[in-house]
Amino acid sequence: MAEEYMTAYHFTKCDKGSREEYINLPVDHGVISMTTGYPLLNANDHRYEGENKNIRGYCSCKVIGQCRPLTPKVWESTAKKHLIEGAPALTENSKLKCMYGGTISFCDPPADVQKKMQEQEDAEKKAQELQEAQENSNSSYMGEDGMGDSMDSDTGEWEDNDRTGTGHADFVKESLKKMIGMGLAPKPEEMTGDYCVATVGANVFGNVSAGVGVMYDCKGNIYDLGEVGVGRGVSFGKVQISVGEGNIPELKKCVDTEDYISTIKGTSIGIDQSNGIQVGISGTWPEGPEGGEVKISLPSIGVNGSVRKVEYIGNLYERTQYDDVLSQWEK
Repeated sequence: MAEEYMTAYHFTKCDKGSREEYINLPVDHGVISMTTGYPLLNANDHRYEGENKNIRGYCSCKVIGQCRPLTPKVWESTAKKHLIEGAPALTENSKLKCMYGGTISFCDPPADVQKKMQEQEDAEKKAQELQEAQENSNSSYMGEDGMGDSMDSDTGEWEDNDRTGTGHADFVKESLKKMIGMGLAPKPEEMTGDYCVATVGANVFGNVSAGVGVMYDCKGNIYDLGEVGVGRGVSFGKVQISVGEGNIPELKKCVDTEDYISTIKGTSIGIDQSNGIQVGISGTWPEGPEGGEVKISLPSIGVNGSVRKVEYIGNLYERTQYDDVLSQWEK
């Protein structure tokens, strides 16, 4: 059986250390794994110090106490016939010697990460089901000209189409009502922030991702959103899910509902930092209100810059097409 070549973000362990840690590769060698999409490692990726370090440390050391790996030599047991930028590729059997007596090797992710990966696999299935449901409901949102807009999942660009999106708006409203009724989402009047947001995104290629989601504010207004982001960090799955609340101070000045909606909707640019809890700031482009969000985001670690487009699709308390159908039966 052929050996598996190792990439950035594979987990490693030291037989003298107390925990596993993933291996870093700040500057890649220009060769990407066709399986994971991450850059392949070579024998020279053994640095512990400096901004381009690869080894992140293993918490405590049985020999010196706090782990401070001393790894001046290259990796051993490498794929010498497969050179990457002039150095042998690393495989699952490669070893790295620490001068304090430890041996570093590749390993499976720790239990908590494996749990997140399983949650991610389940989330991908749910995301697929959601996407199919949206497609079946003729998913889109209404534009000013009565035409719908949609985002191309391959290019991340918005394009016009001729769908009205009415069925999609009803689907979102009914789904939100069920979530609020089950206690999975707060009532608009009980929010601690100005709005709630939930997104499902997927890696398009490299560090570029595209996502779709839904927002609703403390007045019950509902919005579709789509965003394209470029990030740097580690992701434990191709699908990213985030849920949380946001605040826009400018909303405090709004007098009526139309002002409220116009402040939230539109195109904005933002940046966020994620480590399980995702914290971000954003501003409407090219000028407009600034806001902030705090979300639970799984499963990723890193920094992400994004462009988000938000469109109003209705109010939670408006009658939906489903209500109209029921009222006809009641007559």
